[in-house]
Amino acid sequence: MSSPLIILGLMIILTFIGATGSLFLKLGSKNFHLEASIKNIMLFIKNWHVILGIILYGVSSILFIIVLKMTDLSIAYPMTSMSYIFVTILSYKFLKEKINKYKTIGIMLIIIGVALVKL
Repeated sequence: MSSPLIILGLMIILTFIGATGSLFLKLGSKNFHLEASIKNIMLFIKNWHVILGIILYGVSSILFIIVLKMTDLSIAYPMTSMSYIFVTILSYKFLKEKINKYKTIGIMLIIIGVALVKL
């Protein structure tokens, strides 16, 4: 097992990268039409937002594999819930989504939960 601070740092980095990937996938989905045509699928695949989102997900997954080598799955996996915090913040900042009191309470509970898992 490795240092808890290194694991926590890697988890913060990988969840932020994954959340940023989600943001780019959301941005890429704005021009995607649900009609299943080759043209629409090709436009979606060639969209730079989508490409960057997939790359960021891949980087996040590689970092998660590194973390799994360093600690137990039962510790690492619950810590991925930190991505909800980053997604909420990024959605507010870049997509102008609202943060209500329930989301705020949920974020606080996630932080408490992550802290408890590490005990």
